Amino acid sequence: MNRRAAVAHAEQERAAQVENVRTLITAELVNVAAGLMGALDLVNAAIISGVHYLNGASIALHSYLPRAMPYTEGLEEGVLMLSPDQVDVLAVLRSNLTLTRSNIEDILANGAKYRAMGTGEVKRILCHDMDILAQAFERIAPTRKLALGEKAPELASALLRKMVAADDKAG
Repeated sequence: MNRRAAVAHAEQERAAQVENVRTLITAELVNVAAGLMGALDLVNAAIISGVHYLNGASIALHSYLPRAMPYTEGLEEGVLMLSPDQVDVLAVLRSNLTLTRSNIEDILANGAKYRAMGTGEVKRILCHDMDILAQAFERIAPTRKLALGEKAPELASALLRKMVAADDKAG
């Protein structure tokens, strides 16, 4: 009986640890979502204003670099408590955010060299990251809701996909 109780207690502790890891990651996913949504709004505003090519001074994109996930990165092996599909989507998201951040930093630092990189291309990259982020919400925090302004909260994955779909229709 003691052994069963110890096993049950260990399983409960592990489940609590997994839930704590998911809660921490979810908070960072919300932060990343806010950053990507802000960046997409900025790029859309630039396009509407007639800015079609990026250079270091064309839009204040430096304030909208994809946000890092320092707590998730600090978990190291702790992330491996998650399911394989959750680990996979986090790895893909983090690598895409890093690549996007690097590309935008290069554009800002070497604007003239990247004149061919249009706002439409940056928009496409941001929408791709938002789609991966939606997958992360579906796998890690499927019930997490976000609200834009005064609108009613909706599932984070649905909101992100709705923004991407609206941008696909807009051009």
